[in-house]
Amino acid sequence: MKPCFCIFILAFLLISCSGKNEQEQQLLQVLEQEKNIQCKLASMKDSIGREWDAINAMLEKNLPPTMPATEKHNMLQVRNANLIRMFKSYDGVSEDVKLALSEVENKDLKMSERINALKKEAQAIESQKIKLYEEILHKEGEQALAAYKKDYTAAAKSNCN
Repeated sequence: MKPCFCIFILAFLLISCSGKNEQEQQLLQVLEQEKNIQCKLASMKDSIGREWDAINAMLEKNLPPTMPATEKHNMLQVRNANLIRMFKSYDGVSEDVKLALSEVENKDLKMSERINALKKEAQAIESQKIKLYEEILHKEGEQALAAYKKDYTAAAKSNCN
């Protein structure tokens, strides 16, 4: 676990009531799972962004100098292999660039599948959290629930690094 995240969990524990009940322990587990998913998603987004940046840099170096500026600008803004292939100038780029584009396309596809799986996990975790919130509301009341939500939200917003 990252130091910043550990500090928020520790703060969450200290702010909560001194006797840990089952809902608190479960809420901490849900928080850890949610934060883990958030951090994985952020890392994946950064990773694929760097991949597309590299492809766009490769494309820019390999596009013909006679290519119209507007077409070049539009092509370099796209982060979708199929759309890039639709540009007339794509046919003129080297096989190395085409191969690199296909590799990024495959990575992007696999990452998209993983993102969808993580989002499904996040939905299940959200359902658990709502159930726990309902239990806390019935057991401890609205004021306690508000405190739990405030602490949970602060911890969930902490940075991943």
